[in-house]
Amino acid sequence: MDRTFFVDEANWESITEQGFVLTSFKLAIPFTRDGEIPDVVRELWRHPALTGPWKELSSFGGPCDDYGVDLYGLITICGFEAIGCNSYLIPDIDDWLYLSVPYRMLKQVSTVKWPLIADTNPWLPALEQLLIEIGERIHKVCPYDIAYVGESTRGFTYVDGVLAYPKEVVEQGGFLVSSELWDQLELDSPNVELTSGMHWIPPVIRSENDPGSK
Repeated sequence: MDRTFFVDEANWESITEQGFVLTSFKLAIPFTRDGEIPDVVRELWRHPALTGPWKELSSFGGPCDDYGVDLYGLITICGFEAIGCNSYLIPDIDDWLYLSVPYRMLKQVSTVKWPLIADTNPWLPALEQLLIEIGERIHKVCPYDIAYVGESTRGFTYVDGVLAYPKEVVEQGGFLVSSELWDQLELDSPNVELTSGMHWIPPVIRSENDPGSK
């Protein structure tokens, strides 16, 4: 990727597509067990599709930095050139780990159109599959109950300090679910059972009237 484009902060900001404000396509994982986050971040950046990380945009192309809360790097999606990505942690009742691929970066190598369907977004199946693989890889090192792959992490709530997963939200898809949570919620959604034992529930295709992250 061109250094000038990578280090320009404007290229990490949201875009407006058909009246919708779109930021990034992401993998989001909430964690509840103390001491896992550093290991999770290390495992994330060990994936062969990722290059980096760097703590500053200006460090692009230099030696990799130590792991931190906010990191930048490159992601190589099968069939496309490497583009910018970043990982970050959001403290909450749980710590949330995100791997984010900005839409402005994706527009450098392909089209980005709303609604997010494969017919008009050639990058979508490959990036979705890659984020699922990264989620599985992390699960093997630090097991978790659920992860989200997609545009926005809607529907997560806390009840008495515990992260809740409303069944009707999970059934809308875009979720990686552990076998334990699958059984606990008694889910019967169309899904793919992965080699890790996790279940991938594909997202329900959004319509042009879906407010998304507007």
